[in-house]
Amino acid sequence: CTLDVLQWTSQSSGLVTQRLGPGGALALIRTQRNLDVLSAWVLQQQFEQLLSNGAERVVVTSGVGSRLSVSDEVGQWLAGLQQTLQKNPQPAGALVPQMGNGPPPLPQLSRPLRYVAVAEMEEVQSGNRAIQRRSLRVYPKLDAAIADGLAAVYRYAPLSEAIRDLQSDTPGIRQGALAGAVDRLTEDEAAAVLERARSGSLQQQLEVAALLNQIPGRRAVTALQEMAIGDNEELAQAALWGLTTSREDAAEKALAVVWEAGGTRPALRTQAAAAMVRSGDDRWTPFVAAWVRDFLELAVNGQTGGIQPLEFQGAVAFLLDRRHEPSQFLIRERLSQIAPAKFQDPVLRILLSQGQPLDLQAVREALNQRIEKGEISVEVLQAAMILKDPRWTEALLADYRQLRNSGRPDDQRSLQPVLACASPAQIDRMVSQWEQFTYQGRSEFLVYLAAVDHVEWRKLAAGLLSETGNSSETAINLLSQDASEESLALLRDVLRRQIAALEGTKDASARGQSQLQVLTAQIASFVHPECRRLINQMCRDSNKYVRETAREQRGNLAQRSPALRLLVQEQQLREADSREEAEKVLEDVLRMDPFLLEARLRRSSVRMHAGNFDASMEDLRLAAEMSPEHIEVESMVALVMVRQGQVKGGLEAAERLIASVPWDDYALYNGACSFARAAERAETTAEDRTRWIDRAIALIKATNETGFDDYKHLGEDVDLRILHDHPEWSGLIEAARKNEGQEP
Repeated sequence: CTLDVLQWTSQSSGLVTQRLGPGGALALIRTQRNLDVLSAWVLQQQFEQLLSNGAERVVVTSGVGSRLSVSDEVGQWLAGLQQTLQKNPQPAGALVPQMGNGPPPLPQLSRPLRYVAVAEMEEVQSGNRAIQRRSLRVYPKLDAAIADGLAAVYRYAPLSEAIRDLQSDTPGIRQGALAGAVDRLTEDEAAAVLERARSGSLQQQLEVAALLNQIPGRRAVTALQEMAIGDNEELAQAALWGLTTSREDAAEKALAVVWEAGGTRPALRTQAAAAMVRSGDDRWTPFVAAWVRDFLELAVNGQTGGIQPLEFQGAVAFLLDRRHEPSQFLIRERLSQIAPAKFQDPVLRILLSQGQPLDLQAVREALNQRIEKGEISVEVLQAAMILKDPRWTEALLADYRQLRNSGRPDDQRSLQPVLACASPAQIDRMVSQWEQFTYQGRSEFLVYLAAVDHVEWRKLAAGLLSETGNSSETAINLLSQDASEESLALLRDVLRRQIAALEGTKDASARGQSQLQVLTAQIASFVHPECRRLINQMCRDSNKYVRETAREQRGNLAQRSPALRLLVQEQQLREADSREEAEKVLEDVLRMDPFLLEARLRRSSVRMHAGNFDASMEDLRLAAEMSPEHIEVESMVALVMVRQGQVKGGLEAAERLIASVPWDDYALYNGACSFARAAERAETTAEDRTRWIDRAIALIKATNETGFDDYKHLGEDVDLRILHDHPEWSGLIEAARKNEGQEP
């Protein structure tokens, strides 16, 4: 038995279609299941049928009592069906091609729809990031979706149809008809609409009130006036918006009547003022100014008259944006007297943004009172940071400490306003009270002290380096940015302590690893010889984690070099045995980045193999000055000394290095090269030759034991040529080859 998935989806969807509006221009489709990917195929069939019958506008909604969901794949598919232009329209039922991990393939229509919306359904996210995001109309109310879909239809439909549908039992149809035809109504037709609105239900009155400002003539204005002073608050709000946005001359007189009625109804005046502010129309400035003046009279006595802070804030911003001088003067004069504080706060913010000297003077006077009373809000703190008065420092600091010590996360405040206001003497007193600040407070304070280069900041930073969390990281970052000799020495000392704490442990803690990585990355970023010395010492540490961390950061430094591309080119030339060209490229590398140690080492090797031992040693001398105790540098020094004829000194240097880092493959390998080169010298005795060859073989064995796997280089290295006749040589090559791909 084979299940027909499409048939099952169609049956479970239970689609019911209803045609609405002129000629059934809009199709309302009700579904009984969530709209998932399978639903798209069922809807596509329904849409094609509607298009063939002349319906190009669709609203999809729930056909059950509860809200259904729309997957984001289907939502984006629906949004794509209403494109007004398709360069390459797909045939009916064609698939939208799937690319990589993109959205699932969904069907296309033979031609686009003009309007697609879903209503009273929830769009849910699938988590598929590959979905192309497009705007889908999602309406919380079905009537709004129907009205928006039909408004454009009624705009061009015969006016008689629109007037007829104003009597529809479906609110969405009535709203769409009125929105589409309101500016085409004759005066008599408009009067009929108004009359029906007066005698109709509250819903019908609200529908008409929202659009009456588009009906020309005094009658519409009079109707809005009546609605505004009526008993229904919701209807009054809609009517006031209509009046404030009406361009009719009569609207100003009507609002004056409403305003007068508000003399005994304060809530009405507040509603009217809010509508005026929202309209942004300069015509209403005198009314808004009068409302603000009345409120300030109340606020002086600590009364609010039921007005909300946002309403007052909007009115003040409205007036100040228009530079209404009488209101500006009054607001400045009364600012300190506005109470409670939640009404004063938004005005402080507005006056600060204005930035006028008289505004700032008024804010300063208000702040003097607020801070003295301990009424410190976010707005007060922001103003204090801008106006900066040392007289406020102690009160702000007391407020900061009280809230910091309360243990309530919601009360966390910044120390920045205190620091902005503090005088140098006050800062010094705060430094003497350093231990009284929390870890976070110390971090904030230290950032400030470093910014002003306070004499104590480095000492305080050194103390923070031993603390946990963000405080120590702040100190590390500040000292790194300062990069003075004192700061770098402090960083090196704390890194040494961190290394000592890890010494001998099997595994570092997660926190220990994090701190070590942060410190190592900072130290490795400096070309200071002592910073490089410490990183090189870490590469010699007995703790494997310490060694690997240092090597990783040292490698990252080379990867960030501006000369990296040339360095790669040089390596390719060297592998092709073009040593002269490789040396020329290295010259360019060092001109571009003279502190790139890898370039010095490579050029030293090139010069050594070319027989230019003195020049090779000069490169190594410079490298040792830039990066003391570098394993690769010291191992190369030993090898070049042997090539120069300083055999005894070179071999002793190689042995000292190997003894200090018996696990390092570079020291072991170059040590083998040193002994092999010493063995092939003409003045070497037979006894020494045998002994040194055996030592070189032993060192290659030790190198292989570290995981060394470059068997090709091992077999081709001219420094080891004398070992090729040794009976163990082929075994050494095979051992290196077996290491390839193995974890060291």
